[in-house]
Amino acid sequence: MNIRTSQKTFTSANILEVEFGTNCPQGGDAGHNGVTLFRLKDHAGTSTEIRYGGKPIGELSGGDLELVLYGDTECETFMKALRFAVKVYGKKRHPWREL
Repeated sequence: MNIRTSQKTFTSANILEVEFGTNCPQGGDAGHNGVTLFRLKDHAGTSTEIRYGGKPIGELSGGDLELVLYGDTECETFMKALRFAVKVYGKKRHPWREL
């Protein structure tokens, strides 16, 4: 995976780093080598759990959570999803559903 990324570390009661980047657009689907990366790195005290298909896979301590999407539209829809999440979090208007 050859993409340029940005990263920043945030410190509170835990220390969490975010790293993200994309090489999109590449002109199509996954076969055109478009890659979008979103990674969260735990540097100290970040409590996390990975779920796939709604089922817990397991808890992690000191690990990285990494999401990799392939293709231009995957990058586009992921960015839209992140913008929506930031907008909702920012307004503290949480349309939560039970996890």
